[in-house]
Amino acid sequence: MFTKSAIEPMPSKSHEELEKEYHEVTVLFDISEELASTVESQFVSNADQQISIVEPLIDSIGDATDALTEEFINVVEKPAKKKNAKSRIEMALRKIFMAMDEYRERVQKAGKRLQNNLWNIADPIVEKLQKQMERVVVIFLNMLDLSLERVMHKHQIEDLKRNERQVADRLMQLGY
Repeated sequence: MFTKSAIEPMPSKSHEELEKEYHEVTVLFDISEELASTVESQFVSNADQQISIVEPLIDSIGDATDALTEEFINVVEKPAKKKNAKSRIEMALRKIFMAMDEYRERVQKAGKRLQNNLWNIADPIVEKLQKQMERVVVIFLNMLDLSLERVMHKHQIEDLKRNERQVADRLMQLGY
């Protein structure tokens, strides 16, 4: 993925470490595909309703992940672009976090209409997405100074601190 010259400006990380981090970002595409597969699941009685619940999240993940992977490469290859990349990265991360919140609202509304429990077959995948997003936020936090208030809600920042212990001290230093 990266040439050796592309990683030279970031000497603190090896080529392999950068490849691993890049892969962590691209895992978001895989999760998007998992969400799409829920539409055809044997456990879904109404495929049209399921697609209306998951499609906006799938679209947001795809668009945002495209931006995140592009900016990851830009920052690694040209660290001087960090300042320009920051707002685009924050916007892409925010897009996914907002889409997850909107997904949960759609599930609740669908559950109320159907008078069933507030659960959807995609919920475990969205939880997986939540955890992966925390890893991705950590990757970008280590690359540049993100403004987490622009990306996440306060409770999500608290979850990040709790779930990603290695970052808790850094977040405290940044005032979170």
